Amino acid sequence: MTRRKFILFASLLLLFVAGCQNKDNMNEQEPKPSMHSMQELCDLPKPFFAERFHVANVVATSDLRPLTAEIGTIGGCTYQTEDKRYLGNIILRYSSAAAPSTSTGRRAGRTVRIDNVAVTEFIEPVPSSGAPDSQSPITLAASFQGWDGELGYYAKDSTDDATLRTGAQTLVNALRTLTN
Repeated sequence: MTRRKFILFASLLLLFVAGCQNKDNMNEQEPKPSMHSMQELCDLPKPFFAERFHVANVVATSDLRPLTAEIGTIGGCTYQTEDKRYLGNIILRYSSAAAPSTSTGRRAGRTVRIDNVAVTEFIEPVPSSGAPDSQSPITLAASFQGWDGELGYYAKDSTDDATLRTGAQTLVNALRTLTN
């Protein structure tokens, strides 16, 4: 075998091996869709919002897809009162290196561990309009087994420890229950 043929053969072999490795890596990162329904996702945080805002009837909606549809690789719900006062939202999505951050300008607050999952409180800047009583949007964020979750609501600059822990537990329960 001539040196030129050997180099060509070795190069093709390396390309083949690299291609197989990339395919294997891609398969590992393919989303594992959630077979749970959007209704399940929307129902899980309702008690948190009812307690947090002292509301008897929390209304949950989803603009992503019908409540009877499966979550798939992304799901989200918005919560409001019967008279359409915004309470908050939840989002679950399969992690992707290409997924952009959903929030800018926020500052990290406290981090708590719930069932061995880190949940970080992010405090958004107070919006110029639309926020009740000049409250800051608060986002609790966590990751679990390839999924990212966010639970959002309004509060004065930060939340008390009990609300933080209850919200964090709600988010972790959603991630654990609805993504496997």
